[in-house]
Amino acid sequence: MNSYLPTVMKNLAQYLEQVDSLEPIPDAFFNPLYEKLKMYYVTGGMPESVLMWTGAWMFLPCREALSGIIGAYERDFAKHPNLSEFPKISNDLEIYSFSTGKREQEVHL
Repeated sequence: MNSYLPTVMKNLAQYLEQVDSLEPIPDAFFNPLYEKLKMYYVTGGMPESVLMWTGAWMFLPCREALSGIIGAYERDFAKHPNLSEFPKISNDLEIYSFSTGKREQEVHL
């Protein structure tokens, strides 16, 4: 394990202990960060879908990449011995995918 990470975490913890109050982030920084967060939500945050989004700035290739990832998860779950759980897991993934799509429609780009 990298020895740098525990040092950073220790320094971060010490810093956070010193903070008395949090100030709002200025709009000049907040607004671009907020837009990036919305893009993260739209793309699902998966590297392949983000690559599709940043490459073409079109949602369809991004959505196809996310569908492929979900399909790969379903196939992976099917490999495991408890096959009686597979239909439930598959249904849960489909529901999650559908609810994610509904949230994507709520994000105003």
